Amino acid sequence: MLDDLHAILLRNDPVDIGQHMALLISRLLEVRRLGPECWQRFRDHFADHDVCHFLRADPITGRAAGKPRGYAGDAELIDLIYFGWPGELSVDRAGAKAIYDYVHSSPSCAAVRYRREVLANRIDAIASRVDGPTIFAIAAGHLREASLSRAFRDGKVGRMIALDQDPDSLSEIARCHPVGVEILHNSVKDLLTGEVAIPPVDLIYAAGLYDYLPDAVAKRLTRVVCRQLKPGGVFLFANFTADVVDAGYMESAMDWHLILRTSAQMAQIAAACGEDYAIRHWTDAYSAIHYCEISRKD
Repeated sequence: MLDDLHAILLRNDPVDIGQHMALLISRLLEVRRLGPECWQRFRDHFADHDVCHFLRADPITGRAAGKPRGYAGDAELIDLIYFGWPGELSVDRAGAKAIYDYVHSSPSCAAVRYRREVLANRIDAIASRVDGPTIFAIAAGHLREASLSRAFRDGKVGRMIALDQDPDSLSEIARCHPVGVEILHNSVKDLLTGEVAIPPVDLIYAAGLYDYLPDAVAKRLTRVVCRQLKPGGVFLFANFTADVVDAGYMESAMDWHLILRTSAQMAQIAAACGEDYAIRHWTDAYSAIHYCEISRKD
């Protein structure tokens, strides 16, 4: 299968590439389901195959695998998912653009773009019922949801606080929003130890953070965050689903490993908030990302 796909990629026929990318992603998921040992052996073989090197000519796949900031899902990669093929990139390998087009339209990438809309909508919803709300983004990345939020653009957010441990991400936030955003260069550990105090907030959210947190840490962070919600305040966190169809491609071609969770596991994390909170769960239309919204009762 891999040799056949490599030959098709070399022909650079976008239709053929799209069809065989779909087949590859399906087959990768099948192998992944055979168990961790079999999956690890396959990934080792796959990483050395010419087709894997070819797939990484796609800027999304290549950046995830290359980890220029030391981790796979950096904010520059998320921008590639949000905004499309960068105009400054040349197609330096036949088929790279066709691979990118397929990956960019995949359920996981579509779900990431939808997640940005969810965050922007929550900002607007809070600002519509709270005068000058305090909003806190954990692991904020480039904070691209702010530019989608009408309330933020119209100056109706009282405080927008963005925390991230990546200084490059924070520099981009400062460039895009020289006023209107308070920047904290800190880690999740700093929140858990109390080195950074979360002020009373109307909305706090974590878009992609929980994909990397073990259960114990996720539950602890949930408790810490929920204690800081004002009456009626909301904590929103998201997590990729355990049955996301792109999981095999992400873990092999992208070398991007997330902690995928079921709805039941999301509920267990949310339950760590304790009493006096209302909890709501849902999954996006792509079956790719779970959402959990925890609201402090008035």
